[in-house]
Amino acid sequence: MLSRGAENFRIVFDGKGTDRLSWFSTNRRLSSPWPDLNGHTGDPYSINYMPDKTFAIKQFAIGCMMSGWMVVVEEGNTCTWSTDPFSYPQFLYSPSSSHAAFDVSGDRMLADDFVIYLNIKLA
Repeated sequence: MLSRGAENFRIVFDGKGTDRLSWFSTNRRLSSPWPDLNGHTGDPYSINYMPDKTFAIKQFAIGCMMSGWMVVVEEGNTCTWSTDPFSYPQFLYSPSSSHAAFDVSGDRMLADDFVIYLNIKLA
């Protein structure tokens, strides 16, 4: 995620042998800026988690109570923690070295861009 062109954080995945959805998973993660994500059990990664939350790395989620490391919020989100109900998509992330409670305003930050870079190495 980027803010004003500067990188907020980077997660690196090994996409070799994956498809458009399977690359975004715990067993594909090579590095992360959040130590508690690196030690998290289970698979917190979701693409199309809910219609209004497309990409998410979540620790816990029940309705609008959600904690995690990042989420992309789409139009139709009814949670009060949405930063601007008229501007979508929204890119929220934890600015600390651990997960954030997205329903607590001081815990999360808003980024300008969500970018996925591909590095294709030809043999």
